[in-house]
Amino acid sequence: MSRLPNSEQLLAIEHTGGVLLRAGAGSGKTFVLVEHIVFLTQTWILEYKKKSSQTFEEFIRQKYSQVVMMTFTKKAAGEMSIRLTDRFLEMSQAESADQDFWKISNECLPVLLVTTIDGFCRKLITAGYFPHLSTEAKVIFNPERKDQVSELLDEWFENFSCSISKDILDIVIREKETLLKSFSGVFNDPGLRLTWKEFQLESARPEMLGQVISNSFELNDIRHLLTAIHRLDLPEE
Repeated sequence: MSRLPNSEQLLAIEHTGGVLLRAGAGSGKTFVLVEHIVFLTQTWILEYKKKSSQTFEEFIRQKYSQVVMMTFTKKAAGEMSIRLTDRFLEMSQAESADQDFWKISNECLPVLLVTTIDGFCRKLITAGYFPHLSTEAKVIFNPERKDQVSELLDEWFENFSCSISKDILDIVIREKETLLKSFSGVFNDPGLRLTWKEFQLESARPEMLGQVISNSFELNDIRHLLTAIHRLDLPEE
């Protein structure tokens, strides 16, 4: 080990139950996670020595298959994977009574999943853990979602721009990027998407429509457009 943990890091490394930790930037989160896996492996080696009804390779592969190390970005996941690999190589090369166990542990390390949160969720879907979802379902991320919404918005302009008033059309054109961002936000948020799907304009009371529109604009952080709309002199039906 290139450095020794401090007292707080040691508590986190050697915990044996469900623990929620909060740590700021530069506090050694990756270091603690890597050392925790080392600690778990050492614990499992001792466990195997006391009760060995299968080969150690089978035993440790089963243990690693139950561990997931997750982070937010691919870059962070890559860094964590590299440091974990380097640490286990170090342990497998160090002369000790358990060196053979560490060599096998190092070879089986790829069974342990190091990924992003998105990657882990995708793995659960493709593995069939959600029966109501197709295992071939495509996971859509923000850039792809924005492209989809942009295509729909362009299609709307093509089909309906000639049927709405020029004043409203000018606002829509001027604020197209804002609308695109807002619609993308709605479709990316399950709660907002469900609210959008369930809303029925026909069942809304006329006196409540203004409040519904205002709430929608505030929800999507485009309240500045309300001022422009309120200035319009729309014809009465």
